[in-house]
Amino acid sequence: MPHRADVDIYQKLLFGRIVVADLTLDNPNASFEICGRHALRAGGAVLTYAFHERLPFDIAGRRMVCYTLTHGQLSPELVQAERKALQEAIAATLGAWRGRRAIPVYQ
Repeated sequence: MPHRADVDIYQKLLFGRIVVADLTLDNPNASFEICGRHALRAGGAVLTYAFHERLPFDIAGRRMVCYTLTHGQLSPELVQAERKALQEAIAATLGAWRGRRAIPVYQ
């Protein structure tokens, strides 16, 4: 039987209007969970990451928002612009998602 916290995570991933996932740490669990969202919902996800030389697997074509870390912290001189880019990506994602089918697996 799945752990209650796991059930809660998947319910939020499935039913949430928007999901913002940070893939900076190359956490396999985060990648697996966002793949579940992608398989079960037609959209509504924005992926973020701090600069990497190469993105993991085949996500480069997805709506991505890169941000800058300086010594492990958000870069103070860029944080406002990067926050604005994230807000714009969320708005664009929500706008593009309207009218799409909920489960792309069945398409």
